[in-house]
Amino acid sequence: MEMGDEIPNTEQAGQALEYQCLFHPSSIALIGASADSRRIGGRPIDYTHRAGYTGMLFPVNPRYAEVQGYPCYSSILSIPYSVDLAVIALPVISVPQAVRECLEKGVKGIVIYSAGFAECDASGKAIQEKTRRQCEEAGVLLLGPNCLGLMNISAGLILTFTTVLENIWPSPGRISVISQSGAVGAYSAALVMERGLGLSKWISTGNEACIDVARCIEWLAEDPETGLIMACMEGCRSTERLHQALSVAAQNDKPVIMLKAGTTEFGKRGVFAHTGADAGDDDLYQEIFQSTGTLRAGCIEEQVDLLYACANGVFPRGRNLCIISISGGVGVLLADAAYSAGLALPPTQAANWHRIKGLIPFSSPENPVDVTAQVLNDVGLLKRIIEIQASDPSYDTLIIFLQQLGRVDHHFAEFYPTMLEARKAYPHKLFVLCGGYSQRNRSELEAAGFLVFEEPKRAIQCISGLVQFSERVLNNRQDCTTSHKATSHHEVS
Repeated sequence: MEMGDEIPNTEQAGQALEYQCLFHPSSIALIGASADSRRIGGRPIDYTHRAGYTGMLFPVNPRYAEVQGYPCYSSILSIPYSVDLAVIALPVISVPQAVRECLEKGVKGIVIYSAGFAECDASGKAIQEKTRRQCEEAGVLLLGPNCLGLMNISAGLILTFTTVLENIWPSPGRISVISQSGAVGAYSAALVMERGLGLSKWISTGNEACIDVARCIEWLAEDPETGLIMACMEGCRSTERLHQALSVAAQNDKPVIMLKAGTTEFGKRGVFAHTGADAGDDDLYQEIFQSTGTLRAGCIEEQVDLLYACANGVFPRGRNLCIISISGGVGVLLADAAYSAGLALPPTQAANWHRIKGLIPFSSPENPVDVTAQVLNDVGLLKRIIEIQASDPSYDTLIIFLQQLGRVDHHFAEFYPTMLEARKAYPHKLFVLCGGYSQRNRSELEAAGFLVFEEPKRAIQCISGLVQFSERVLNNRQDCTTSHKATSHHEVS
């Protein structure tokens, strides 16, 4: 199916053509290409070649006849083929001529890495404004300037010069990342990849002369290859457009996890110096995020946690949480965190209270349920207690703390089947595990649909985020069913 077939109206069809131009170009010119794969003009050639891009790639630099195995051209005008997308990696003084030649060549999109525009001084701002006007009049999309480029993993398109990819390589998935700051976006993407999650699109918008975060959310909200959107923004020219874009994402059951920079006066000054943007009124942004079901993170770590949790695909129907812990102390910490996060801890039903007490007389069957270290002697006790609490329809989520047992293979082998049975028996419930797990054991649990955290408070924050999305978006839909999933773990891992 063609991408445009997914989009019913003329305006959205136009957006699909824009999207095609940037993320599915059949030919690319890299202006300012370098034979050194470690330089800004060399990395995107090396990365895209390694990623298996099947289109035509044209390095442009009058100093070379060949660059990294590709014939090199003196200018974009000397390329004897049409060019869909041009990437400019030149000093700011050379950018205007390069843009003029790109427009003369008839390119459909331009990406400008170069800094020295509106973020620097009045002269740079004037050059940026003129470039924006030229591109808009020609109907050419402009990404940047002062940006780190873009990626489309499934298409083998790695048009960025970030050093992050020297240490970790993206696998295809359903997560798309947008960031006004290239470094923040690259770092966030690295954390996502280290978490074992796959990427679809990655976009750095920089100074946003034409394309801003809101516009990218519009595209990704309709993109069939995107299931989750992670965004970091500093400012926004049109809060109305942002609201509309986030609303469409919510309508399509695509969680957006947002990190908004510039919430203080100090931060606002930093935003202006960074990209020349106006950070705006944070109360207004907060209202937009709440009304559209957008999950707002307070830091990058929390943003990646929320992304990881949403990628699991299970959204609790309500706020009711059951805590089962091998440690009474950790159970209390979890209860405190749950209360602060607005979650509910309904007490254990009387009949179940007596059943648990009969299994472990010195346990505390309240919620939190303290199963004590007795379950080390008899894992069957843990199995029965989990079954008892999971079968209670009043609980939407079960969070289970087992200390470091997940790092001990023989203990893991004992309790893993119990966890798996509960997960399969109650697929609509969210199961969250806290404690220490080896990477292999953690991966097994995640593949089975569990969320796994070491820090209890981080686990609670993510449960709260999932509940917020469920309440604001999924539960407000008349056709909401238990099968609501923005994506599945298998699709994004």
